Amino acid sequence: MRKKLQIFISSTYVDLQEERQAAVEAILASNNIPAGMELFKAGNNSQWETIKKWINDSDIYMLILGGRYGSIEPNSKKSYTQLEYEYALSTNIPVFAVILSEDFLNKKAKADDTVIEHENKFLYNEFKDLVMKKMIKSVDDCKDIKLAIFESISELKEENDFEGWTRGISNSTYTNLTEQNASLIKENTELKEQLKQSPIAQRIIEDNNEFWNKSYVLNTHGLREFMESPYDSQLSITMHDIFMDLAPLIMVPIKLQQLKNNFEKILHEKHASDFYSLAIEENQFQNIKLQIYSIGLITLQNDNDGEENISLTQEGIDTLCRFGNLDK
Repeated sequence: MRKKLQIFISSTYVDLQEERQAAVEAILASNNIPAGMELFKAGNNSQWETIKKWINDSDIYMLILGGRYGSIEPNSKKSYTQLEYEYALSTNIPVFAVILSEDFLNKKAKADDTVIEHENKFLYNEFKDLVMKKMIKSVDDCKDIKLAIFESISELKEENDFEGWTRGISNSTYTNLTEQNASLIKENTELKEQLKQSPIAQRIIEDNNEFWNKSYVLNTHGLREFMESPYDSQLSITMHDIFMDLAPLIMVPIKLQQLKNNFEKILHEKHASDFYSLAIEENQFQNIKLQIYSIGLITLQNDNDGEENISLTQEGIDTLCRFGNLDK
């Protein structure tokens, strides 16, 4: 039975979503198992212990280093990404990093200057210097990330006798899973190529202009510092911004609770990075879901476990692409 290696993916979140997706696709395509921060809910007091356990249980730790340092843990004054990296080094787990080149970062910065660290530049440079001393590969785009992952996994397999993971199923089942994954990746790529501005998406945007521009007040809560000092606050955000945060996460079906967890992580990093955690009320998230559902942009379906899954409709994908073009 072929071993599968569990590979823990670490990075800042909001600025590297496409890069993380490329990493996940590459790891799956290499017949291995990705794991990372999407598994963990912000605000959980045992979050750090859970992350350490997942790193301990992983065969390889990989870092994607962009241009941001990330949210800072109050006690250590280091970013959570650096804490994960240093913890992985302390466990002697094989570690490698893909580092976005200056050209790659400059291209991203043209669309969004926040992908470059400004506030904690010195801390970022110190962390980057540490990473550069270990196994690294510089990348110029998402295709390079996939290639770097394939190469790094192959190199590490030559150097290490991994315990890995196996399941009591046939090789034909593994083959079917790989083929299904390849099919999903191909479909996702084709959808992204459909950037033609469809009349339906144009109508959805223009006919619902008031809906997209209306501010939505979210009641938020969390911890100011790790395991202490709770807070309650409010965040005003337009439905346009909510959709643009949510839509990339549901290009393929995702469990509704997992989507809420990921959405809270995005809000945390964008609007409350000085605090330890951020969460929103369940009823408000359900209301957002129903409003987007009401104009036909998402589909809802229960899986075999009775859990609700959510994904974009074709109209939702076209609207995301059209908004993406308009926002550039």
